[in-house]
Amino acid sequence: MNTFSYKPIHNQDESGSSAFLFDLRNSTKVTRMISWDKRLPKHIEFMMKLHEHVYRTLYKNCDPSEFAFNDTGDGYLCVFWDKFHALTALRQAIYVQQFLDKNLQLHNKTLDLQDSPVSLSYGIGIHSGGSTINRTSYDSRNKSIEKDFIFGIVVNTVARLESFTKNYTECNFLVTGNYKDVFRNQAPSDSLKSLFEDNSPHLRHSLARVNLNDGKKGGHIVYGLTQDFIRLFTERFKVGP
Repeated sequence: MNTFSYKPIHNQDESGSSAFLFDLRNSTKVTRMISWDKRLPKHIEFMMKLHEHVYRTLYKNCDPSEFAFNDTGDGYLCVFWDKFHALTALRQAIYVQQFLDKNLQLHNKTLDLQDSPVSLSYGIGIHSGGSTINRTSYDSRNKSIEKDFIFGIVVNTVARLESFTKNYTECNFLVTGNYKDVFRNQAPSDSLKSLFEDNSPHLRHSLARVNLNDGKKGGHIVYGLTQDFIRLFTERFKVGP
């Protein structure tokens, strides 16, 4: 007998959740290049280690009842709604960034892509907004599948924000002005709040509002997080490998 069931685990709230999305750049092109030779198993092994890292850090550091995630094949969408969801989302995105910064260049070398016009890179975006999450399960012939269905504007915006990182040559980690406001409201210390002050030297911000094609009238202010920002956040919020 087949059964399908679902239950809401988070209900829409204007800024009640924060999401990060990361994506590997040029993954489709690279996979096409290596699909017929011995490099493909090496790439699959790398992707499995990346998936393991995402799972391990999520379940080690977060309450499963307060986050949901879906893999996108060569990336992940993760949504959080705990008390400090803006900080949680950033912390988890940094765990991903740490893994990629440590391993991606070596992986490109392993795949012999160093002199190729195409190589693997990444982009990360974070946004705070509304979301509704339904946790579903489907049982058939003693097999069970569970999946989180993530609805809401936060999903559309963060996906477009991550894609917008392609417009920057020196910054691949972007957040929105709405995320900045939620972060400052939730930050438990002045030292963390100060990271997002208007005159912070650790931010790069768009000179004008950006249309992310997510339906927001007037667009978004977009901020790029520098490595100094990431370093100071990890020191002050105790983020590490």
